[in-house]
Amino acid sequence: MIEIIYCEKLIIAFIIGTVLFALSTHRLFSLVKTVALQSFLVSTLTIVLEGGDITTYGLIIALSTLIIRSLFIPSFLVYATRRGNIKRELNPLIGYRASLLFGLIVIAIAYIWSGYLDFDITKKLLFIGGMTLIIPALFLLMARKKAITQVSSYLMLENGISVVGLMIGKNMQYVVEFGILLDILICVMLMTILINQINQLYIPEDRKKIEK
Repeated sequence: MIEIIYCEKLIIAFIIGTVLFALSTHRLFSLVKTVALQSFLVSTLTIVLEGGDITTYGLIIALSTLIIRSLFIPSFLVYATRRGNIKRELNPLIGYRASLLFGLIVIAIAYIWSGYLDFDITKKLLFIGGMTLIIPALFLLMARKKAITQVSSYLMLENGISVVGLMIGKNMQYVVEFGILLDILICVMLMTILINQINQLYIPEDRKKIEK
């Protein structure tokens, strides 16, 4: 039990680190890789907590996080970033230092709030991790303009919902269903990005001259 709590603390610490990095970076490629690593850590957290007694819903969360959020969607985001030659987000609505400060404040509030909850240490850690993912993800959705960042923020939001689902336990099936809806939304956003880039790639020559 002590080893599980230690591993949980370590994984959640790394997850919080990815959140702070995502809030402070302006490089889109680094953001995508960070969120992919974050999704992998959430999947690892699910397996560590459930161990040999992992439920069907826990297994669904772990596998969906590992395959869809760690590999499939980030690969599309990297492809879209390279194809569109979009490397940085230079003019966010809220600056990167202010974003990082906001993230630190959220972590502090989540830690203090967890002290007032009648949970065991495991659920308190999951609460801190979940809030640290969900609130900054919503913040990034409002504070950034690029579509790549928006999709990455939705992935972060999904990871937060998955962590909260681990805390809820028995009602995890509803969390899984909501996560699937978010996955569908992300896929639609990815298709929109790719179609938009294809349209720009195959603009007729006369239209290109007019736009110039």
